[in-house]
Amino acid sequence: MAHKHELAPPPNAITNAEAKEFLRAWAVNGALHVSLLPEAWGQPAAWGIVLADVVRHVADAYQKSEGRDRNKTAQEIYAMFIAEFRAPTDTPSGGFIKE
Repeated sequence: MAHKHELAPPPNAITNAEAKEFLRAWAVNGALHVSLLPEAWGQPAAWGIVLADVVRHVADAYQKSEGRDRNKTAQEIYAMFIAEFRAPTDTPSGGFIKE
């Protein structure tokens, strides 16, 4: 059953039988909660490409929705990523679902 605030999957994910969800993120009471498939990309380093691609998608979405400069937005996200990586404001807990 879908949650009332659940985002719709991309059209290609709906029509492609080989599509697989590997990350889901929720804001709950001001905290990040995720479900993930850690081995989705084979090598852990591949997640770096995924995360960089997500940043570019977010920057593109801000450009399309608010007219913000894509590169500046991506740089702002990257700067906060580095700051958070160096001095985390939270510690991951919980587990993951193994297929």
